Amino acid sequence: MTPLLVLLDVDGTLFLTDDPLAGQALRETLTERFGVELPEDAIERVDHRGQTALRIAELIREKALHLTREEVPHAISAEVEELTEKVVRVTLYVETESQKQIVVGRGGAIVKEIGTRARPEIEQLLDRPIFLDLTVKARPKWRSDLAMLERLGI
Repeated sequence: MTPLLVLLDVDGTLFLTDDPLAGQALRETLTERFGVELPEDAIERVDHRGQTALRIAELIREKALHLTREEVPHAISAEVEELTEKVVRVTLYVETESQKQIVVGRGGAIVKEIGTRARPEIEQLLDRPIFLDLTVKARPKWRSDLAMLERLGI
């Protein structure tokens, strides 16, 4: 997939394109016509995979919350660790070991069901079959860890 180029004008106007030459052209036009020079960092590449990874993580979190609604209310998040043509590797984070046991379930039954319910929707989103690998980790106080929240896109 071609990265989406996001251009931010000095007045806050956002321009979207997938053509990297358009970014340079816009920068030159703003300089010539308005005397405004955009710094190099005003042009940022936003990888479609990042947006897709966030959608996948939210989809898996939704399935996990649905299956554990009573036991793990909102104390669960998901992060896509790997997204390749064939493999999607996701880590589910909870705050306590007891929540981890609930999400994993007896013999892995709950985490398996999360994957079973999420996989078809992820495959439809990606338009290809995938191997979905889910891991559950207990990370105490992840909801108050600003770095973790930023990494998760929260």
